[in-house]
Amino acid sequence: MYLVAGPTRIIGRSPVEALLAQGAELRVVTRDPANRALPAGVEAVAPEAIRPALKNADGLFVHPRATGRPARTFATWVADRAQAWS
Repeated sequence: MYLVAGPTRIIGRSPVEALLAQGAELRVVTRDPANRALPAGVEAVAPEAIRPALKNADGLFVHPRATGRPARTFATWVADRAQAWS
């Protein structure tokens, strides 16, 4: 299962479509989990639920601009928390 943040934006939409085309299980983090524009079969969660949403994830796609942090700062932030999330 893969987790994609920002699935309704230009950058996040591409990995969503590619992963679904390959038959991957997909969970997305979006500010509007009830968004009807999300593809069928996608599990949507709110940002507040990201910690449990990471459980059993094989991969994560997050565009740093979606977080409001520079890429290097975001990468450090994720690395610092990765063990706590697993």
